Amino acid sequence: MIGSARYVCGASRLLGGKMGTTNSVEIVADRYKNMGEDSLVDCRRTFASEDHFSVAGRISDAGWEQGDIDTLVLAAGNEQVDSLIACGLASLYDSPVLLTKNEVLSEAAIRQIERLKPKRVLVFDCHKAISECVISELEQIKGVDVEVVVISGSTSMESSHDAYLFGMNDGKQWGDTAVLSTVGICSDLITFSPYSYAAKAPVFLAGGDGVVSSEVMTELATHFTNVVILGRTCDVASETEEVLRESGLNVLRMWGNSAHEANRAIVNWIINESPCRQLFSLKDLFVASALNPFDALTVGPLAGKTGSVVFFEDTDNLDSVALAIEFVEAYRSDIEQVTFFGGGARFSDVDQRLLASCL
Repeated sequence: MIGSARYVCGASRLLGGKMGTTNSVEIVADRYKNMGEDSLVDCRRTFASEDHFSVAGRISDAGWEQGDIDTLVLAAGNEQVDSLIACGLASLYDSPVLLTKNEVLSEAAIRQIERLKPKRVLVFDCHKAISECVISELEQIKGVDVEVVVISGSTSMESSHDAYLFGMNDGKQWGDTAVLSTVGICSDLITFSPYSYAAKAPVFLAGGDGVVSSEVMTELATHFTNVVILGRTCDVASETEEVLRESGLNVLRMWGNSAHEANRAIVNWIINESPCRQLFSLKDLFVASALNPFDALTVGPLAGKTGSVVFFEDTDNLDSVALAIEFVEAYRSDIEQVTFFGGGARFSDVDQRLLASCL
């Protein structure tokens, strides 16, 4: 390998000991070779902090000011699916999603509630895991007088339905598209979360057998025009899909052989085919890790509000890096900035510069 010591060390960190096809290795190596040693950095930023509770606070800082909201959505942060269902609910109130620990209210949530001063906090808790201590702390935050409402079912499937019903009964209007998925594929739900927020699309979950309750099937057939299924037939049963189609619904199923393939398929649908594609300008591309997705659990509201999408890149997997490079190069005329969720803990300086150099 020929070049300066800095170049050789950077290439070694980027390519050494990582998985990927020969084609992917060539794509990444060529991009690195063309990047130059002094690639501009003003077209990238990072959202990183000590934990995902704090990252959720930073996301809130970036998109909302005091007086923007009357109702704020708070979700249990120890379970991925809670925040992803909460994203749909938050869309009805133009709210970010904050995260709390189960036993104590997170410091990040306290700071944001003190800053935003909402009149009401909706606590979404799929598994009844949030303690009474958290509720008590919410009611005692200095300088803020809030009504606290807890939305929680016995299971994730039941809780997703409860979130939908709460919005309906609160006088809010959902969009004409619903999302149907399962607990096991949260990466797909993260990818879809910007659209869920922008289109006010509720998230419903199937049970472990891939079947949806009769109550949810009735809601879907009665109140929606489109249903997007995320996952394979082992996630959401083919029988469920058939019944939805027979009910007259437009049904689209999206999945991939890997989290990265599914991510690319969902992103392509959002920006090129979805009914709300005009809302996604792609000026800012959000990049997160599928293997360590916690920093991106609450990205949906900010992405949906700003017309951004979430693209997964795991830097130990050169196939995913190559996919990200190809995507940024294809849309470089639209993308003005690349935002990394996780910072140096997920994406090294070389990794960030590599992708930003595609612009």
